[in-house]
Amino acid sequence: MRKEYQIYKTLNTMLKDRKYDVKNQNKITLKEFEERFIKNDKVEIPNEYFKGDGQTVKVIFALDEKFGSQSLKSLINDFEYDKTKHAILIASDFTPDAIKGINNIKDDLRIENFKNKELYTPVIRKKYQPKSFKIMNDEDIEDLNIQYGNIDKFPRIKTSDAVSKYFNLQIGEVIRFDRGNRDYYYRRVIK
Repeated sequence: MRKEYQIYKTLNTMLKDRKYDVKNQNKITLKEFEERFIKNDKVEIPNEYFKGDGQTVKVIFALDEKFGSQSLKSLINDFEYDKTKHAILIASDFTPDAIKGINNIKDDLRIENFKNKELYTPVIRKKYQPKSFKIMNDEDIEDLNIQYGNIDKFPRIKTSDAVSKYFNLQIGEVIRFDRGNRDYYYRRVIK
């Protein structure tokens, strides 16, 4: 099975879990994938997915390259030109300078970076992961504060954790993990 196909399927599952409209792209077969997206042994996958509230995430596939700071600068210029506010960048690896650049991007642009191997399998579909997740809204967090006390004392999960990256969790958000049989536990997102 082509690694690009597996990455594509996982990406679509992740975007669907985030409530993006991916239509039936997740049901594509390997043969259909190769017919639609492989041109001269190069993967060419569409790069925009739309969310229900009108937000757009642009997905950039740099699957066969180690992504560096020069490529990042060029990409940021492209984003400024087409007014992109949120992007997902997928590459085989990232140079330390590229990671530093991504982490220091100004607030009006958000780039999520994934290595190819992070998208071979959806993190929430793995055998030993809890059955479901729920990102808590402000009202839920208020109820948790009343029920359990200050949520700042909740166990923490880093933004770099696989589940945090999968759901694009931001600092201060709370996620509920469901183990089944009404057994829940919570984590607060930190840097």
